[in-house]
Amino acid sequence: MTYKRDKKSAEFIIFNNEGKFVKKSMVSFYQTNMHLTYPHTIDSGKLYQLVENEDEEEWELHISTIK
Repeated sequence: MTYKRDKKSAEFIIFNNEGKFVKKSMVSFYQTNMHLTYPHTIDSGKLYQLVENEDEEEWELHISTIK
């Protein structure tokens, strides 16, 4: 993940298993503030992120496909 952002997305730089550059992609990504992110991981081309819903007082799983 880079520091490039728009309203609800962050730029990710994708590499293959050999470390060669594949592409850059903007992916939906939630942050608590400028320096702190919600827990997240990437697997099989998807970003999984736990996001706190303060109104409902629950944690939500957000899944975004990395295109």
